[in-house]
Amino acid sequence: DGKSLVPHGLMKHPVHQAIETGSGVLPLLLLGIPFEVAITLPFLVVIALLCQHSNADYRTGGFKYVFANAEVHRFHHANSADGDVNFGLFTVLYDRLMGTFRYEPDAAPRESRQIGIAGEQPYPVNYWAQLAEPFRPSQ
Repeated sequence: DGKSLVPHGLMKHPVHQAIETGSGVLPLLLLGIPFEVAITLPFLVVIALLCQHSNADYRTGGFKYVFANAEVHRFHHANSADGDVNFGLFTVLYDRLMGTFRYEPDAAPRESRQIGIAGEQPYPVNYWAQLAEPFRPSQ
């Protein structure tokens, strides 16, 4: 049931988001893509990321072997060495080609203790502390 899933959200640092969006859109603008199309792309990426990281327990049948949806992307967030898989944003085709695709029915991490970075302290809850965390010296 969906209640056992770990809550996910789109957690990107504003600086990371600005760099990622700029580096994705600027080259397209320089190549001549219409501005209206260029500003629509980040919006579509955010929709895809929200679906990919949603707390919805939806199944997509055989499409999970093509599209990077929540069902397969959940493995990417495992806090073990097994989390170095399923990197695709829209598809898992490169993961399948490069050998980084993983899907095992009923083996996806579903509890908060199974998700994150292994060995790291819990991430700050306060918003301002979260913004400062990437700039904190490592211990």
